[in-house]
Amino acid sequence: MGARLASLCPDGLLYIQIAQKMETGDLRGGLGETQLNIYPMVLAGLHRLGLPWELAGKYWGVLISSLVVLPLYGWVRRQFDDRVAFWACFLYAVHADLIAWSPETMRDSTFWFLFVLAIYLLWRAVTEVRLTLFAAAGVVTVLAIVTRAEALLLLIPLALWSWSRWRALEQGRGRLAAGVLVCLAVPSILVVLTNVAWLGAHGHWELPRLRPVAQIVPWVESLMGAAEGDTNSRLADASVAALPFGRMARIFVPTLVRGLTPLFALFLLLGLWGWRRTWLRRDHQPLFYVAMLILLGIWVGLWTVGSSCPRYVFPIVLMGSGFAALGWLRIAGLCRAAWESRAWGRRWAVVPTVATAIVMTGLGLGGAAARDCRFRNAQVDLGRWLHQTYGPSPRLVAPDGAAQVIAYYAGAQSRSFPQTASPEAVVAIVRQFRPKVVLLQPTSRMNGQRCAEIWEAMAPLGWQRVDTALLPPGCEGLLVLARHPRDLDVARRATR
Repeated sequence: MGARLASLCPDGLLYIQIAQKMETGDLRGGLGETQLNIYPMVLAGLHRLGLPWELAGKYWGVLISSLVVLPLYGWVRRQFDDRVAFWACFLYAVHADLIAWSPETMRDSTFWFLFVLAIYLLWRAVTEVRLTLFAAAGVVTVLAIVTRAEALLLLIPLALWSWSRWRALEQGRGRLAAGVLVCLAVPSILVVLTNVAWLGAHGHWELPRLRPVAQIVPWVESLMGAAEGDTNSRLADASVAALPFGRMARIFVPTLVRGLTPLFALFLLLGLWGWRRTWLRRDHQPLFYVAMLILLGIWVGLWTVGSSCPRYVFPIVLMGSGFAALGWLRIAGLCRAAWESRAWGRRWAVVPTVATAIVMTGLGLGGAAARDCRFRNAQVDLGRWLHQTYGPSPRLVAPDGAAQVIAYYAGAQSRSFPQTASPEAVVAIVRQFRPKVVLLQPTSRMNGQRCAEIWEAMAPLGWQRVDTALLPPGCEGLLVLARHPRDLDVARRATR
């Protein structure tokens, strides 16, 4: 999958820019965006070893996402058994969306590893009541928290598992309580040591980035305002606040389905229902509470910014892998029983299990390969085309995400606008920035009609569409606008 992705994603570009600042010693600039997030530090370290920035992100993503199976197997094996753990890792390895996202230059694959490793260590620490494991769990948990704020929810299994273990223990309760205190103290100690020993000259202390957690406050206030009949309760961004409940649901449900994938969701539901008494046990419920709060967080994030992403669901995939494996084993068992009901089937009893595993592997790899990367890859060629056509540092205006990535490959100056921006707002940005090129890309949030409206608003100012034949392959669906006739002539000459 990594070989098919020629372009960075917008988040990848952000993390590379942060890592570059850190590498040059600009801690204020580097930490200002992500605070104590360890992912840019990993990129900077790999770059110092000689890897180009983009390859460092890809290689690290593939490596660390592959290593997730180690703590995943160890944890599921202890909560279930060896067979369930093996198939849980198998379902993780053939999950189409996890395969597709793993080579991206993003923090998520690092978070998956830290998140599952923290669960594994917390489970062992509580069940074995070992102070060293509590300390290790505290270290990994704080690393997960600074990578993504969802890891704060790991305090729930720490508290509930410890409480259940406390009630079951007749001896060693003091050691368990000491272990929990160690686990809670280690993150604070590490943050203090990091600020004192490493960031002493930074000018101010850095704390884990918890801004996403604060999003729930205006959401709760909006609910209270709605309950009191306050029709003025809304977000600062009016375009986001205009999303009605039905529209949010139509975004939320497909996001959940895409993140789980239909097959994994089927296995998970079968496992939860078939082993519902196991699921209701006190050792399994804490992770269910974490999953429900993650779903709430996805909903609040959608309410806040008006969009969502399937990768936010992946922690639920990881936590539900054990029960999904049970559902998979139920289906595999039915196939095997049907196979063995034939007289000749008993001699080859392993065939249905192997066949279903092959089918699952094919579906997972096929689903990942079916991901449309054409525009992502065309962004590289379009950026180089802009550089070749308009020279160094051309000015570009484009929607959020596309503007930054294309400008990176073009060596251009860019100005972006929200995909929900009105034509008048885009025209105002163009008047102020005076770009050489304006790019309009139809998406789910900025459809073809909106692009046409923006183009119509810019036409009186002399903006014309560059012929698609003059653009690099893969740009057929884009509207590339140039203002001056000489710019159009330059574009034509550049393609001869």
